[in-house]
Amino acid sequence: MRTHLELACLRQELECHNARLEKRVSHRTWELAEAHARLAILDQAKSDFLNLISHQIRTPLNGVCGATELLLMTHDQDPNTASYAQWYKTSRRSLLTLIDDALLMTQVGVGAAAGSLSSCGLGEMLHCACVAAQQFSLWTRWGRRVRAPGLQAGGFAGDVGRVPSPGGG
Repeated sequence: MRTHLELACLRQELECHNARLEKRVSHRTWELAEAHARLAILDQAKSDFLNLISHQIRTPLNGVCGATELLLMTHDQDPNTASYAQWYKTSRRSLLTLIDDALLMTQVGVGAAAGSLSSCGLGEMLHCACVAAQQFSLWTRWGRRVRAPGLQAGGFAGDVGRVPSPGGG
């Protein structure tokens, strides 16, 4: 008889404990749902902001780029102008890539397709990075030679729209 009473008491304790745990899980689930809803709102605000800023920057940037292109076309191509033109083209490409990346971030946030993967040569990509770093070094008068000796040919998957080709672009 005593064992039955102890067992009934333990069963009742277990049911109370299970009820408390269920209530706790239910409350935590509600908290997580609330946090998820707030994060979804913040993510949408981030995407809207990046989208707006990207478009707002692109318009005046296109104007500056167009005016600079016309200015460069109308001046004689002396050595100084040619080096300035190269710096301009590199900076323009960097700014446009930055804006495109910001737009890509908005697409990734809402689950749209993000780029297209295809096979890229690792050596080619590192060569492009070294060329860009060398141009930066010259532009800032940093004076460092950037190279990657002994690079072995290899491949990896990359977004061809984001990986420049050695010929520029």
